[in-house]
Amino acid sequence: MKRKLIFTAAMILLFSAGYFFGRFLARAGIEFDLNLNLNVLIFIYAGGALLAAVYFIHAHWRKKKNPEKLKQLAIDEKDERNIRLGEKAASVMYLITFLMLAYMTVFFFLFDYGLARWLSLGVLVIHFAGFIICRKIYDKKM
Repeated sequence: MKRKLIFTAAMILLFSAGYFFGRFLARAGIEFDLNLNLNVLIFIYAGGALLAAVYFIHAHWRKKKNPEKLKQLAIDEKDERNIRLGEKAASVMYLITFLMLAYMTVFFFLFDYGLARWLSLGVLVIHFAGFIICRKIYDKKM
């Protein structure tokens, strides 16, 4: 439960940062060569931050309301089977995300999207570098 709350708080920060970055770009008058309205992007980030905040408040309220259920959730989180299932799901989702980023990068390069191709390539490199770094850290721990 604690990991979910931390993840939700991180999502609130991420979406809020995206929102404020979009507002900064809009005020600075910076335009991209993409056919994307910056206000739509700002709206998406604001909506994501709002949804994550509502989930965070609901989860925190639920935690205080029912302590017995919280104890059972803590036991379930530490169960080895659930941990293995989570690791397997995370590895499959990593592969799917990596392939989607790779296809998106190739698409942007083929159709010559200026900034988007470099951003997607940067995200792809960071994604793969993060995998290698995490793999080395976990190899040392085990």
